[in-house]
Amino acid sequence: MTPRTARWLDLRLVLISALAGQYVALQLLTGVQYWDSPRNLHWGIVAQKLPRFLIDAENPYDRVNGFPPDPVSLAPAGLAHGRSGPLHPWRGPLYLMMFGAVWRLSGSYTLLQAVVPVAAGGVVILTCAFGSRFIGQRGGVLAAALLALFPVFREHGPLSFVEPLSALLVMGALWAFLEQRTWLAVLCGTLAMYGKIDLAFLYPGVAGLTWLLQLRGERPLPARHVLLAIGIPVLALAPWVLLIYGIIGRPTYGWRRCAD
Repeated sequence: MTPRTARWLDLRLVLISALAGQYVALQLLTGVQYWDSPRNLHWGIVAQKLPRFLIDAENPYDRVNGFPPDPVSLAPAGLAHGRSGPLHPWRGPLYLMMFGAVWRLSGSYTLLQAVVPVAAGGVVILTCAFGSRFIGQRGGVLAAALLALFPVFREHGPLSFVEPLSALLVMGALWAFLEQRTWLAVLCGTLAMYGKIDLAFLYPGVAGLTWLLQLRGERPLPARHVLLAIGIPVLALAPWVLLIYGIIGRPTYGWRRCAD
């Protein structure tokens, strides 16, 4: 390794570490602020006290986006309805169970708030590693920097929106899928789909499309690996889908109709 290469690697590590660590720093400075952030943490605490809340039970606490507004005029228009709001129709149980477990084990709201920022930093690091593996070191650093500074991701990262958790799991699943690490792809893919039900389409769709595009290549992914890596997560999600949308009858359409 030449001195120039060593300096480049050191600068890369410093940059990626700073980009990944910014979310935790901003979270500690600002706290959870609005919309899904306080509500996610509140729902996680409720879920560990009342697991049935993940299925169909009412939230025993009256909250608007996590906390009751005082005065009511501070609430977003139309949301100060004075009754419990249900889970979003496409919510899975994983993320709220994870928030609840962190709260139960630590009792620390500060640690609870750090879950998503740490995951967001992990997405930046994983993006750099993924890019370096497939498009080169410079491409990996550039991809990670662009993601870390992308406005929507920067908004989600230091709060407690669950999308960074989904991004971490889906990226891990797709990387394992490409590397033919079947059971790691199965694990990450299943967890992602149990986090948000819409990922039941995203992960299998992207993995399946990747396989189809590789069929014309010299070394296509083995059919057995593809079948297991995609099929097992889909089958693993089926009992939850049957319970929630078949037996319980949770609506499959938007938040507004569900809350009315």
